[in-house]
Amino acid sequence: MARILEQFAKRGLMPTRWFSDIDPDTGLLQTDIQLAGVPSALGEDVERCLGAIVGVSQVLTGTKSGGPKS
Repeated sequence: MARILEQFAKRGLMPTRWFSDIDPDTGLLQTDIQLAGVPSALGEDVERCLGAIVGVSQVLTGTKSGGPKS
């Protein structure tokens, strides 16, 4: 997890959500990290760097639309 957190810390990013647990079926660590207000280019850079970490087998990304509009 330290290698994952490093990718955010060195960019000055603070995840708005971080949840990790061990999958009981596979024994692998699964981590769900969410960030708010990150430009897509920066998000793609973080995604690329996370995928390059030894032991990381998959990086999934997605976007959410903003809150309700007035």
